[in-house]
Amino acid sequence: LRLGRDVVFTVPQALVSALRTPLHDLRSKQIFTLDPEEIVRLSFLFSPLTTVIHDVELVRDPTGQWHFEDDENAEVNQHYAEAVVRRLLLMKVSEYLSVQPALSQTRLDTPMIRAVLSDESGQRSEGIEMGRLAAQGGFVYARKVGGSEIFGIPLSESRLFWLKREDFLDKTLFEFERETVDRIEISEGDRTLRFQRDGEMWIGQARESFQVKPINVELLLLTLLNMPWDDALYPANSIDLEQIRAHGLENPGRRVVLYDRDGRILASLGQGGQDRTLVYIRRGADEYFGVKIDDFKPFLDRLNNLFSPL
Repeated sequence: LRLGRDVVFTVPQALVSALRTPLHDLRSKQIFTLDPEEIVRLSFLFSPLTTVIHDVELVRDPTGQWHFEDDENAEVNQHYAEAVVRRLLLMKVSEYLSVQPALSQTRLDTPMIRAVLSDESGQRSEGIEMGRLAAQGGFVYARKVGGSEIFGIPLSESRLFWLKREDFLDKTLFEFERETVDRIEISEGDRTLRFQRDGEMWIGQARESFQVKPINVELLLLTLLNMPWDDALYPANSIDLEQIRAHGLENPGRRVVLYDRDGRILASLGQGGQDRTLVYIRRGADEYFGVKIDDFKPFLDRLNNLFSPL
């Protein structure tokens, strides 16, 4: 084109629309600016108006392990806690609002949930407050803790806020290396059946010895490693103690014990009674849990498969 000449030409509509993009749409949509390595505190603080009773507050110790602030002995699922932190850091604004709605319209006058990340000093703390679902647009009203601007976050991401304490619990019942298991003993009453590793094979030992399919042993060990508990029972609690006694966990009817080559116990499960939803078990000498029937059934199936000889 030559300068100074009147020229008329066409451009795509998409380019026109892009040029008309409001300035506020060009702002960064990142909510959190903390680095993952800085974060040592994760908090989900709930409004009394929600059905969630307890806040969830976790702290990370100098070794990098997450713990509940009010209970260092409770086992926290480390991978899950780290994943929650990462998802919060990746959360972005989905809608900047051209007109700021009234707080009462968004329910941010009394936020339902507040998620906060903090560094070790406590001087750097960032958080987001969540309100109600917008009538249109498919987003949830939110704002930064301490901020005044209201924006939208995706409805799908808002579900991350609805986390309870038990969601962070490590519900793994048993941890061991499968290749270290050298002997399995299954006892019922005064009868004990042993399965002994013999190289790549397993030998069942009852009145007579018989070979067992190695895959059946491997599958049994995998079901133990993947079996989660659903309810924990504490003898110090009188109601739980009644449950422990009612389901025969003080002297379980069936016991399954795994040993290593040196005779050390790697895992011990005592099976008690059950109700409509849970099978009750004892782990070791004095830990008691309820396992969902559907989660326990694969273990029973694999246990029965051990009695299928080659």
